[in-house]
Amino acid sequence: MTASAGNHAQGVAYAARAFGISAKTTIFVPRGTPAVKIENTLAHGVSVEETGATFDHARDIAYVEAASSGRDFIEPFDDWHTIAGQGTIGVEIHQDLPEADAISSPLVGVA
Repeated sequence: MTASAGNHAQGVAYAARAFGISAKTTIFVPRGTPAVKIENTLAHGVSVEETGATFDHARDIAYVEAASSGRDFIEPFDDWHTIAGQGTIGVEIHQDLPEADAISSPLVGVA
């Protein structure tokens, strides 16, 4: 399980399909999430629950559901494992596109 406003949802859905666990994967998104992001997530065979007026509310609902069902919750950003995994994207781009002159990536400072 996870919560996302779209991009993380699609990544988790892709991984769930790759590992053959799409049918066991539920992703909570806030109401009003762009339809294209929901459609792209659903295309991987996962369940999507539109709930909560904000991302934080959807994430709170997902936390409760994960805890009550005994399922794992994949933190979308506030976890060192997630940060480390997302941090490799620059290396992966460089490996796939060694001719690139520059790679830009947003960074958030961590105290």
